[in-house]
Formats: sequence, structure tokens, C-alpha cells
Amino acid sequence: MNSGADMNYQQVERKPVRALQRGLNLLQTLNALGRANPGALAVASRLPRATVYRMLDTMEAQGFIKRAIDGDDYYPTHMVQALSRGFTEHAWVHELAAPVAMCITRKIGWPACVATFDPYAMHVRETTLAISPMAVDSGMAGRRLGMLKSAVGRVYLANCPDAEREDILLNLRNSPEEYDQVARDPAYVQRVLSTTRMQGFATKLRGGRKGTRTASLSLPIKSGDRVVGSLAIIWIASALSADEAAGRYLDVMRRGTDLIERQFRAAAPF
Repeated sequence: MNSGADMNYQQVERKPVRALQRGLNLLQTLNALGRANPGALAVASRLPRATVYRMLDTMEAQGFIKRAIDGDDYYPTHMVQALSRGFTEHAWVHELAAPVAMCITRKIGWPACVATFDPYAMHVRETTLAISPMAVDSGMAGRRLGMLKSAVGRVYLANCPDAEREDILLNLRNSPEEYDQVARDPAYVQRVLSTTRMQGFATKLRGGRKGTRTASLSLPIKSGDRVVGSLAIIWIASALSADEAAGRYLDVMRRGTDLIERQFRAAAPF
């Protein structure tokens, strides 16, 4: 038989905590977007912007989200795994690789970026443009880069397992994207991949959005036989050649990728 206290408890109408509802709604929205700024979150969650800022500060203090190093965007951390399936493998980029990229930029001045494979291109997940005194391009975060027309793509292709590489190249040959058309030239593909393997890194010269030619140098980030991403630095091409950049910066980049890989292994299971 229930006590009077239990009976009274059962009869009480338990109302949900509105602030908690709003916070969980906001976290769910950020999870779905993967990465967003407070303004976009306010629109998507239909919450006042002031409320969104307070909740983001609270969730960041508790470790569930972090602010991106290249702007006002926020992203969920691995702690969200305990709450939902919204956390993806790419969260390691923000938590493990981004701080290393930031250290590289503080050391050499030029911006760095981290990209991951996102069928069938490389997706720039993080950049350090915001802290670089020598920023060469804007809006890099979120950009998709061709596999054979970017240093991050070339170094990924040259180091990924054979079966994965063949699958990627097959899709590139059938791609309607203009930057993928070079995949239909076997001699070009072989030359690019052979050079990248021989050097141990990839370089690429390209025209910038404002007419300034830029160059990049990239190394793979590996986990066993698998390539999980690419780390790159970007500079103004007229400032130094690819050979000069490799001579000056390759060692610090290798130390950076080594550190990311060790942290990646320690953070398993990703």
C-alpha cells in the first residue's frame, strides 16, 4: 500500500523545465547542423538570440560544445556521445587537430587548415585564417576541394588504401565537376600520385579568389593504414617557392601530424 506521501507525489502534475527543454532543443539543433553561429542557431531553434548566447556559454562551460578557432561558429564535442548519436567522427578535427593547426600558424605565421574526405572531395573542416597575420584567402572553412586539384586531396589519394583509391578515382572519372576531369587522364593521375609518394607530401599552386596566386603544402593524417584527414599550410605563392616552403616548414608540420595521430589513437574508438 502506498504511503500518503507517495500518493500525493503520484497525483502531482509534473511540469517540464522550460529552460532545460530549450537547452536540449538548442543542442539538438547544433548537432543536426554540425557547426553553426549563434545567429543561425537562433533562427533554426526559434529562440531569442540573447537566450542562445547564454545557453551556448553554459554548454561550452560544461564541455558539450566548443567555439571554432576561425570565427563565431560552435560545434558539439565528444561529450555529446553520451546524449545522442549526433557526434560524428569528424569531431576529432575540432578537438584534436585544430589546436595543433593553431600552434603551427602561431609558429610560422601562414594559415593552416585541416580537411577530411567527404565523397568525393576534401571538406575543409578547420582553418586558422582568423589568427594568421598573413591570411591569404577568406571563407575557406566548409569549402570542398577537388581530390586531384588540391594538395589536401592529392596527399589523401596518394596514401589511402589501394581499394579506396580505385573507388575514388572511378567516381572522379564519372564526375560532372570540372575540377575532376583530370581524373580521366591516367598519365596525369600517375604523375601526381607518384610525385606525392616520392616527396612524402603534396603541393599545389592555384589562383586565389581575389587574384592572388596561393600555394599549399599538405601531409596526411593517418590511423594505421587509413587516412583520416590532411593537414596543410597555405601561403602567397610569390613569397616563396614550394621547395622553400618545404625546407622551412615541413619539420614543424610533421611534428604536428605526429601529435594529431597520437592523440587520435588515444581518443579511440573513433
